[in-house]
Amino acid sequence: MDANAEWEEKHLKEFTEKNGLIDIITDIHSEEDPPPTYARGRNKIDYILGDDHIRRAVVRAGAMDLMDGVSPSDHTMQYIDVDERILFGDDSFCPIMGYQREFRLYDVKRKESFKEKLVEIYKHQSIFERVEKLANRFEEKQWTYK
Repeated sequence: MDANAEWEEKHLKEFTEKNGLIDIITDIHSEEDPPPTYARGRNKIDYILGDDHIRRAVVRAGAMDLMDGVSPSDHTMQYIDVDERILFGDDSFCPIMGYQREFRLYDVKRKESFKEKLVEIYKHQSIFERVEKLANRFEEKQWTYK
């Protein structure tokens, strides 16, 4: 979670307490001061949150160095490794392989279903109208939040 807030800040504390969440990485490394999680500061403002059940399943957790992430970022990449037997209750859990989730343009039925759902969402969210309104405001050099 890119909270952009220190752990003790009111809004973050209220959110985590209300939802029974803990900062898993800090909990695992409780003997150490947490390292900064972004380039322009010295504090931790990014978290991997979870409940006690998830915490019990974590076998390793940490943060990579600032420039070791997938793409350049001014934040460090946080990670946790979990024991899936603890997390899911047994070792029979088998996530769907990535290739089975891929969207393929040659799959006409999935493509048409996707397009129908996309149009439905666009209409429900008034995407076309909102984009047009935003473009008009841009042309008129108005602030977008008015």
